[in-house]
Amino acid sequence: MRDIEVTQPSQDEILQLDIGKWSPWECNPSEFQRTYDKEEWFFLIEGKAVIKIGGGRQISIGKGDLVKLPEGTVCDWRVFENIRKVYTFR
Repeated sequence: MRDIEVTQPSQDEILQLDIGKWSPWECNPSEFQRTYDKEEWFFLIEGKAVIKIGGGRQISIGKGDLVKLPEGTVCDWRVFENIRKVYTFR
């Protein structure tokens, strides 16, 4: 399985990816587990969270991050600040 990628895309990259047409999703502070049966890309418009991957690795994400979660990823989310994101499946 490929690793999770977190980047801060430039405005040009945001336009090239057509992020403005991705589906919206919001979440209040909470904790939950999620399994990704498809590769998901999302762009965090606002909020802060930590994603804990199976082996204990933790990834902090925040406003402006582009996150690529490979198909088959199982992780625990801990949302600290209200999340607003847009996402797409690849």
